[in-house]
Amino acid sequence: MDTRQRRKVAGLVGEAGEAAARTLLEQGGYGICACNWRPQGVQQGLELDLVARKGDTLVFVEVKTRSVPQGGGIPPLASFTPAKQRKMVRAAQAYLASHNLWHLPCRFDLVCVTQTPNTPPTLEHFCDVICLGHSLDSGNAAWQPW
Repeated sequence: MDTRQRRKVAGLVGEAGEAAARTLLEQGGYGICACNWRPQGVQQGLELDLVARKGDTLVFVEVKTRSVPQGGGIPPLASFTPAKQRKMVRAAQAYLASHNLWHLPCRFDLVCVTQTPNTPPTLEHFCDVICLGHSLDSGNAAWQPW
């Protein structure tokens, strides 16, 4: 399979994982505010997979999906690196600024989706996965309202 075909397959797997994550969150009482949100302008390249609300809290959700052969593969949690966390925080800042929602309490969640052939996907929802004081490059989390 060439690179273009692999990217297409990965995109389809990712879309299916995000759809499953949306369903999981909705069943858990979350309202979905945005899917695959991207800021305009100089902050291009940033993306939030899902933005949801649970009560008064705005929840930024990263979805990590892996399609693995039975008995192997890298788990999705392993790909939620510090660099990815920093990008997620920058995207959240852009979202809060563009929607003027700085007054809301916020948190960062992760949904890991593992798809194994011939079985339903396995989903794991991790709440409050980023400690902002350690995730920002400067270590200063004074910007956030929460």
